[in-house]
Amino acid sequence: MQRRITPQVELGADLERRIDPDLTTASTYVNWDSGYGRISPALSYNSDNDFIATLNTRFGLAREPQSGNIKMFDTPVSSNGSVSAFVFLDKNGDGVFNNDDEGLPDVVVAAPQNGGREITDEKGYAFLKRMQPYRLTDVLVDRSTLQDPAWIPGFEGASIIPREGYAESLQFPILISGELDGTVYAKGRDGTKQPLRSVTLSLYNPATGKSIETTTESDGFYLFSQIPPGTYYLNVDANSLRKKDVLQPLPQTITIGYDGTMIYSNEIVLQEGYQNIPVSFIADASQITATPEALAGRTIILNAGSYKSRMLSGLTWFKMRTEFPSLMKQAILLEKPSDSYASPKTGKHTLRVALPTDNLATARRVCGRLQQKDISCSIEVIAAPAPEKLATALN
Repeated sequence: MQRRITPQVELGADLERRIDPDLTTASTYVNWDSGYGRISPALSYNSDNDFIATLNTRFGLAREPQSGNIKMFDTPVSSNGSVSAFVFLDKNGDGVFNNDDEGLPDVVVAAPQNGGREITDEKGYAFLKRMQPYRLTDVLVDRSTLQDPAWIPGFEGASIIPREGYAESLQFPILISGELDGTVYAKGRDGTKQPLRSVTLSLYNPATGKSIETTTESDGFYLFSQIPPGTYYLNVDANSLRKKDVLQPLPQTITIGYDGTMIYSNEIVLQEGYQNIPVSFIADASQITATPEALAGRTIILNAGSYKSRMLSGLTWFKMRTEFPSLMKQAILLEKPSDSYASPKTGKHTLRVALPTDNLATARRVCGRLQQKDISCSIEVIAAPAPEKLATALN
């Protein structure tokens, strides 16, 4: 008979009767899983008046590679793979545990495909020890277990292949995120302002090439929450303005510090009654077909439209040079129309021009003049250059 009293204690009793030789044995035992090892005391007594008491134990030992501590477990660990995870609040955002950074207790580190979940101790360490060798798994921090809703992982996690008898070391810096909210308005020529709904906004990070998006509510209100620290460009999506007859504003520079910057009531005002000049960000210059010489060092590019043939693209370039000889005299074609290839997605040839200046306000004025002559024009900002160069171009 066996009965589990608690999750850690199992009580059992046996009665054995042997006919030859004539012997009856009664025994009882207890299995206690302490978390650090298994202890199993047992007693038995038989009809020959033999009384036997035993004590068995089972445990595993492993050295936690990051803290250097020796840990004891209630199961063997040498035949498994393992992960040592260190979770800490990274107050200066350098990704290294130093200065006044602090380890975070009671945070769950999960290996969902292989290894389960473990909770960090009072110093921020968790040891995942039940990982089958050579079975791929992700290892990540469970965001829902972070004590502060403004905390976010600075390291999203890793995919590892555990090896028998080897402990992988991973560190998870936790950052303090920021927040940005405000309202988007359309301003008429009479000076009145009306909130704009269903306008898409993006926070673009040139360092990572990633964007965070949100959409305004019925009252024009927008909110970005849990923004990782860094420098961003707040931009209004041109596609969401197509039917609104407003001018897309220039991108704003937004800086979120490592102390959790909160920016409230940031208004964005769009002027009504103007032809829009779309502005978009391109994360990687390789997305643009161009000769290396033409693209070298460029941050702002004019997109003069896409055309069904090389001839139409060439005619547009001829028109640009004819109508604006002074503007286009020093402009550089990223790719000659006669050498261009059609996009596999659209089947069209895109005409792109780099101006001798890298200033967004100047580029917008040039685009406006091109549009007056019925020449398509939008602005593409290449975010690959150094942040300080991009900041200069946008200001």
